[in-house]
Amino acid sequence: MLLRPAGFRLIGHWALRSAILVVPPRLPLTSTRSSSTLKTRRMDAEMERPAKRGKFANEDVDESINTSATPTSTDAGEQTPDEIDPTQPLEEAQVGITEYLHPELPGFTGVLKARDYDFIVNEITPEGEVVHLKSLDCPTEPSENVESSPAENSKAEVSLIMDPSMVTETLRTLISDEETIAKITDAISTLRSGNAAYSQQLASEIVRISVPDKDQRRNVHSAIRDAFGDVLDTTGTQEGEIVFTPKIEEGGDRRNRGKNRAASKGTHRGVTKERYLEFTLVKEGSDTLSAVNTISRMLRIKSKDFSYAGTKDRKAVTTQKMTLFRTSAERLFALNKGLPSGLRVGDFRYRKTSMGLGDLSGNHFKIALRDVKHESEAATNAALEIVKASGFVNYFGMQRFGTRSAGTYIPGIHMIKGQYQEAVEAILAAKPGEREEFAKARAHWQETKNAATAIKLFPRSALAERAILTFFEKSGRLNDYWGALQAIPRNMRSLYMHAYQSLVWNHMVSERLKVYGHSVVLGDLVNVSAEQPLDPSAEDGADEVVRRRAPDADSRMQVAVVKTDDDLQKYTIHDVVLPLPGYSVLYPENTVRDKYAEFMKPHELDPFKMRTNNRETSLPGAYRHIVGLPKSFSWECVRYDAPDEKLMLTDLDQVNGAVLDLNPAGARFGLVLEFSLKTSHYATMLLRECMRQSTTAAYHAQMSTELGINVKSATVAPTEVAGEKSSLDMDQQPRESIKRTCDGEHVTA
Repeated sequence: MLLRPAGFRLIGHWALRSAILVVPPRLPLTSTRSSSTLKTRRMDAEMERPAKRGKFANEDVDESINTSATPTSTDAGEQTPDEIDPTQPLEEAQVGITEYLHPELPGFTGVLKARDYDFIVNEITPEGEVVHLKSLDCPTEPSENVESSPAENSKAEVSLIMDPSMVTETLRTLISDEETIAKITDAISTLRSGNAAYSQQLASEIVRISVPDKDQRRNVHSAIRDAFGDVLDTTGTQEGEIVFTPKIEEGGDRRNRGKNRAASKGTHRGVTKERYLEFTLVKEGSDTLSAVNTISRMLRIKSKDFSYAGTKDRKAVTTQKMTLFRTSAERLFALNKGLPSGLRVGDFRYRKTSMGLGDLSGNHFKIALRDVKHESEAATNAALEIVKASGFVNYFGMQRFGTRSAGTYIPGIHMIKGQYQEAVEAILAAKPGEREEFAKARAHWQETKNAATAIKLFPRSALAERAILTFFEKSGRLNDYWGALQAIPRNMRSLYMHAYQSLVWNHMVSERLKVYGHSVVLGDLVNVSAEQPLDPSAEDGADEVVRRRAPDADSRMQVAVVKTDDDLQKYTIHDVVLPLPGYSVLYPENTVRDKYAEFMKPHELDPFKMRTNNRETSLPGAYRHIVGLPKSFSWECVRYDAPDEKLMLTDLDQVNGAVLDLNPAGARFGLVLEFSLKTSHYATMLLRECMRQSTTAAYHAQMSTELGINVKSATVAPTEVAGEKSSLDMDQQPRESIKRTCDGEHVTA
């Protein structure tokens, strides 16, 4: 019997609770209804359902639908609701991951992510360049200014004056009194110099000047902010005076301002036109949001000043570009000595624009699989060649849905429905199997509703929980649930709703493959973005593939509905897309269309009515290819001895000059794969297609334990800062990299 903890409620005959398993609507989650009622409802549903239908889990396919369809599924791992243990992590079948594009492949086993450095991810820029960390050095010269647009030339707000020789001249254009200019110049020099002893002696008020004219006062305020806004604040008085004071950062202390500003000295020479600092972030053992929060706390700036193309997983070594608003390279560079060992920043340069979400074309992966066991080396090579050529089922991976049985899509369902209280409660509710510190914090909140004390118990990694509780503590409005949700960073907040869209999509692609196999069929949606637009002068019927673009700007893909048999020859399974549910997308015009409504109905959601009264929770939807295809796919076999020995180098290793020291005759056998994928395509799903084993973190953690790798400690220490000795043996001479396939030859894409 499944118990429903506080904070969740039944919706229809589905239970939104920590033990939830998303299953077909016709399978009950609870045993509270009589079997006769369920039987009657099922019979009614069967009478209303079209003759052609596919199957959900544990059903038989109506073979009359498409006798030529290739079987693609496996029954392994499928569970009924009564078999679920709420203390266990989510399984693949629970989030719709059940099918294979190549079910005939033999598969092989190996340990994934035994160590963070076994999973390396490098962002790919929109121009197709793989982002690598090249240098940890601080630039000695400012970046070259590029031509400014007229709009940027008209804005002086980014022209900080950093050259000491220009400070006095700039002040003379604003102030006539030389004594006042001298005081302000001295204060600016002191604050930027890092002379903490003298900085502490500065009064809270440096100087004040009388400026009777209102327009002139406005100009002075603006000019001081633009030229010296890093160290000075100005405020006006009712008497027409302007008061100059040292700038104190949020949460800062005036006694430490010299120390905080020390790294800002000499950011640029003269007037710079670039407002953003671009840098490369390498991180290990933390997700992108946590890394940004760590850096922002150390710089004592707001996390919203950072911009980046997308978030990267925690359990990996990832490299990505970021931009930071109005911060010097020297200041950011200085953090490397104090950052946690898994975080480093480098490759600094200035630019005029910030990065935006989605400013990437994909990700490049390098993945080490340990303790590989397979049928034969030849069979493994053949399987990888097949996946390289034809791809994999493009599921959203397990990391999209969280790790425990209370999936991240549960708050998302509530948010879409406008049930903000339930969404907040779902985020803060107890989650069986969590670490002890999380469990204690959640229990304390449930018992006391004391936000101030609960915040102290939650680890800093609990970003959403801490944001909600901080809002409750500061506002005192414990019933303002929408306000509490708004306190969560927007990117993280949207992930809950996106998780539900992903859940629906995964189940729908499984249905599509079960019913129709690998062939394009009538009613499918296909991507025609690269094709010529339909000629408006053509006669009706000249082209029976009807092209329609979703009206929302977020749905940029142009799709077509396949209408005639002639068009079936024009497209392949790689062209077929399915929509994530939303108000601006089209749905397939075949059996799959009805499956969307059938799947979402128990949640009291309608795929054809996704626009709500709240703009943020109104989801426009998007399209996603049902098959993913890797690029630049290569692999190599390696031999090694120690169970957690590094099998490949990270960017930081290479910057530090480290080399691999593998034993070609080692007792252990591993496989290193390297490939590129488009944005939001999951490497774990490619591995699943090749290996035929679970991709859940819990499964591979257990395999790591069996392999003899302690998940809490490693033989190899974290890579250190450049200039210091690496965890790898840097005294050894470089040896030739082992580049071969399982048959002895290196495979190239």
